[in-house]
This record gives sequence, C-alpha cells and structure tokens, in this order.
Amino acid sequence: LQSPIKEIFEERAFHKNLANPSTVPINIEYRVSLYRILFEYNFYLLGDMDQDFGLFALAGFGLTIGQLRVRNITDFDRSTYDSPTQDSDETLSGPTINLGFGGSYNFTSKFAAFAEGRICLPANSHDNGMPIYNDIPFNFGFGIGIRFNPFYQESEEE
Repeated sequence: LQSPIKEIFEERAFHKNLANPSTVPINIEYRVSLYRILFEYNFYLLGDMDQDFGLFALAGFGLTIGQLRVRNITDFDRSTYDSPTQDSDETLSGPTINLGFGGSYNFTSKFAAFAEGRICLPANSHDNGMPIYNDIPFNFGFGIGIRFNPFYQESEEE
C-alpha cells in the first residue's frame, strides 16, 4: 500500500448573481492513492540469485488501481458562490507495462533484502480497431524490503 499523494490548488468560486466580490479564493485538495499488482521478471546484470549480491533489470506488467478524491477545503458561502470543482471520489484502474532496476543482497538462500525502482507505463489497447483509453497515468514506484522464498533450492555444483 502507498500513502496518498496530496496536492492543493487555489481556484476561484464565482458569485451566483455577479455581485461584489464577484469571486472568492478557494483551495481544492486532490488526493491520489495507487495500489499495484505486479508480475515481473528480474534479469540479473551482475551476480545472480545464488550469489550474495546482485544487480538486475526488471520487466513485466501489472494492474494499477487508483483512488482519486477531490475536496473543496475552504469554507465559503455555497448559497452565494459556485465552485467550478465539485467534491468527488473516483476509482481508476488499468494495465501497465513496467521497467526498472534494482539490487538485492542475500542473507541466506531463502531471505534477501532488496531495493528497486520502476516506471509504470499505461498500456493502452485497441478493441476492433478502436483505441481504449487507460485512465492510469504514467507513474513510478520505489520499493525496499525483505523477500522470502520458501521454495528456493540452491543449485547443486558437480
């Protein structure tokens, strides 16, 4: 899970009857939270899974689900002024193609620390010649953590 990205923009609310003042400043808050399900493969550039340290390129695909929340955060007289931006909640989702780099350090054959960064490109598609627009924007991610692989067996050397 990722913490939301929050941006605040100033807009103007317009007076309904064009009286003075004709506009008042208001602040609009945009929050975006992205959640990803990733299927990726690591191509080792230096080292490999059997060595203590490795650098890798990664490639794969994923499904990104985003929650967008828009809120007017300024108190103003809503009976007198109209805001051009209305409060809303929206869920976006779409496929992505992922590319990145990372590194890993093996503590044991089953545990490894890792750090990796990736870009996630929206995967637009076509349906019967008509383009299907992907709501998910270009985005990037950075992850650090511990990997556990209970099924990994070291290769036997002869």
